[in-house]
Amino acid sequence: MVKKDLIKNFWNFLLFVAASLWVLFVEMISLLGKSTEAPDPDKSLSNSDRTGALNYRTGQLDDGTDPYGWYEND
Repeated sequence: MVKKDLIKNFWNFLLFVAASLWVLFVEMISLLGKSTEAPDPDKSLSNSDRTGALNYRTGQLDDGTDPYGWYEND
């Protein structure tokens, strides 16, 4: 009788540990999914600053040194 109770308690403990590990795994995957940012297609890496002159050729702000861009509205 004592042996059956021991086995039953051990089995319940294993189920608890397995369920806890599963919840931890799901939460970690959820956090990884929330932490990734979708890249903004309108913003390129070369024009990463948010200050500068509006380049009407590219439609983005830059430092005003683009030789093919224009910086005044036509």
